[in-house]
Amino acid sequence: MGRQAAADGREPDHRCYSRGGIKRLFRRFRSVAMRKGEFYFYLIPKIGGYYRAYQIRRYGTHPGGLLAYGEPWPIQSPLELRLGRSIGFAWFISATKPF
Repeated sequence: MGRQAAADGREPDHRCYSRGGIKRLFRRFRSVAMRKGEFYFYLIPKIGGYYRAYQIRRYGTHPGGLLAYGEPWPIQSPLELRLGRSIGFAWFISATKPF
């Protein structure tokens, strides 16, 4: 699988930020709210495949995955949702632009 280029042929920009880095980035914005999420057991080598099969049987799948990934997407377990708040890999940020 190769690297994906942007529509204009340039490489997309990828950046990782800590909570402090996000606060600095949005320091001029008003009412900034941050929430961490997205933890998936299936990404853990060796046990991930077994857990994914269990997860699909236990919690089912979300049909929206067909549009985005070409296959049904497993619904996150309650444990994954809780772990996502503390050790998740994605930040959800809501902020009001200053005037």
